Amino acid sequence: MLKICCWNVLADCYGYEYFDPCPSELRWRIICLRLLQDEIDIFCLQEADFHDEFMSSFFNNNGYNTIYLRRPGRLDGCVIGFKRHRIKLLRSYNINFDDIASDHPARIKQKFLRQNCGIIAYLSLVDEPEVKFWVTTCHLYWNPNYPEVKRAQALYLLSWLESLRRKGDPVIMAGDFNSLPTSEVYQIITTGRMEGATLPGNDSKPKFICDASLNRLCRLVYDQVAIHNISW
Repeated sequence: MLKICCWNVLADCYGYEYFDPCPSELRWRIICLRLLQDEIDIFCLQEADFHDEFMSSFFNNNGYNTIYLRRPGRLDGCVIGFKRHRIKLLRSYNINFDDIASDHPARIKQKFLRQNCGIIAYLSLVDEPEVKFWVTTCHLYWNPNYPEVKRAQALYLLSWLESLRRKGDPVIMAGDFNSLPTSEVYQIITTGRMEGATLPGNDSKPKFICDASLNRLCRLVYDQVAIHNISW
């Protein structure tokens, strides 16, 4: 059994508008420590900043490998991390959702240039190398007034997966989809169907990791968190 976590950690550059700022290094120590204390095997993060400055070395010192992709033109990005004594990376792929714009007429290309990204990782278990599976993390466009952008991004991610995976390979999809369970994005990912049509290659249903509540932020009480005896 693997313990998997999906978490939009709210990048510093976006968070200061909503709450009193916490020093960046302290905030990231708290976030990383929480993942460590919960003994997460695989974590999928969105809006992660300070990866190169802090997160990468922290997790490396504590037995994890991380894959990071920064959003084009932004300070934050997506991360997939995993315990290296349990999980081996076979290969990974970076997804730039701005590439979708090239498939549309010039007059509407700008609509699809939203600086969103995702990561697809092909992993195996160290003790059972024959067990292979795919994990994705992504951050889809936030604006509810543009469902067609989110729909196109979800379809683009699935098209990547279907072009890469072997028939029957397990897929775990994690991310901040900025979508409700009633949305087309949720329908596409959980059923492989949209408007009555089945998407190509839909031979198994992916697992869907999502917090459907869009009106609350995950908060940590950090004044009582022990931060000693940890390799920073």
